[in-house]
Amino acid sequence: MNANSNEYMPDIYAASSDERFRYLLGRKGQRMLIAFGINPSKADRKRSDATVTRVIRAAAKNSFDGWLMMNVCPQRATDPANLQVNPSGEEHQKNRRAFRKILRVLSNYACLGAWGNLVESRDYLKQYLLDLLSESGLIERPWFCFGTTASGHPKHPSRAGYNQFRRFDMRGYLHRNVPKR
Repeated sequence: MNANSNEYMPDIYAASSDERFRYLLGRKGQRMLIAFGINPSKADRKRSDATVTRVIRAAAKNSFDGWLMMNVCPQRATDPANLQVNPSGEEHQKNRRAFRKILRVLSNYACLGAWGNLVESRDYLKQYLLDLLSESGLIERPWFCFGTTASGHPKHPSRAGYNQFRRFDMRGYLHRNVPKR
């Protein structure tokens, strides 16, 4: 998918001025699918990447006319193993503020768990996930995934087929996989 594709025309975008951190990427619609990944890779205002392309196509295939790529950690890294060991709390707070702001203007949306086992790759990622999920009403929304890993995490979009798109029990997941604060 490239910048000339009708599929890829984001009108939601928030990133740091140096583009090292991306907070939001998406396209508004009447019925939105908000995907939660671990961290952004290459996708920006002009070009998609494999993960974002799969989210866009899954949204369209499942009757969503808008999509939003949200990430647990806003640091760009093509390989999540390159995420900072000691992250910037300031960037995490910017990520949360951007997410809160966009949620205020969205009314009809569902959520897609898409973080996979990568949520285990850094000590802070589960807490960052909980911070995002603490937004008002988010847990009660319909949740979907592309199946789950052997560890019970919702699969990353690149690790599953479109035909695996199904409901996801977020409350059950949190109870089983995320420690309480």
